[in-house]
Amino acid sequence: MKNKWLAFAVDALLVLIFVGIGRSSHAEGLAGTFLTAVPFLLGLCIVWILPMVRNMPFNILPAGLSVWLGTAALGHLLRLFFGGTSALSFFIVTLGVLGVFLVGWRALWLLIDRRRQRVDG
Repeated sequence: MKNKWLAFAVDALLVLIFVGIGRSSHAEGLAGTFLTAVPFLLGLCIVWILPMVRNMPFNILPAGLSVWLGTAALGHLLRLFFGGTSALSFFIVTLGVLGVFLVGWRALWLLIDRRRQRVDG
């Protein structure tokens, strides 16, 4: 089932999990989770406008790479625009975690899909 809305929902959920993990690791409450997530979710939405993401959302290249780097970069830029902070260490952590999350689920999907095709074929 290759539904682009499913792929978008997985991406959005993983961005929220990333924000939730970050907020909890700093002993911050859930109240600010939404405010922290907004720039990254907006970045995700902007990247999803790109046809190369919308048309092939389950592919690692170019979709996964674009979603990962675009969400991280735009999320941090929007965070600064909205008056937040963006330390280099936070950007590096963001790149690492979102890379594992947003590219990782696509890699797992690809492995499962290929295995399923071999079994069915």
